[in-house]
Amino acid sequence: MRSIKLHTPVLMADHIRYKSGKVKTICVTYCLTALGIAFDSFTVTGSLDKPNYLGILNREGFSARSRRSKLSKTATIGNSRAAIRKMSDSAQDIYLVVILGDHYGDRVGSKKGGYCHAVLMNGNGEVVIDNAISQVKRDHRKIHSIHKITRA
Repeated sequence: MRSIKLHTPVLMADHIRYKSGKVKTICVTYCLTALGIAFDSFTVTGSLDKPNYLGILNREGFSARSRRSKLSKTATIGNSRAAIRKMSDSAQDIYLVVILGDHYGDRVGSKKGGYCHAVLMNGNGEVVIDNAISQVKRDHRKIHSIHKITRA
């Protein structure tokens, strides 16, 4: 399996909102461009209800396999580090993690309401790409979904 090289991510100033209601979000764009996907190759990143970013990854030659069942129902970034290390083959493994919370800048998450955010973590359980880094010692941000990213 080929390892994934992380690139310098593109940080947008704000979400791009279309008249249709669809959105290109800051955090997912940050994660996708860090994986080497060109900023202009996608227009909509999706939401919790419709995760378009999984299709973008697939189209760009990546595979995204859910690992949510390997974590507890109350998984947070902080308490899942050991579980991520255990399920990883190496420290170079990359995980796209969607986090729930009410402390993010925009309600673009889902029809049900609520906020969400996306980060990339490595096989050691460390957050390697995050445009809204948690400033607390213990990261209690709740994990909604986690996908292991590999080259297809």
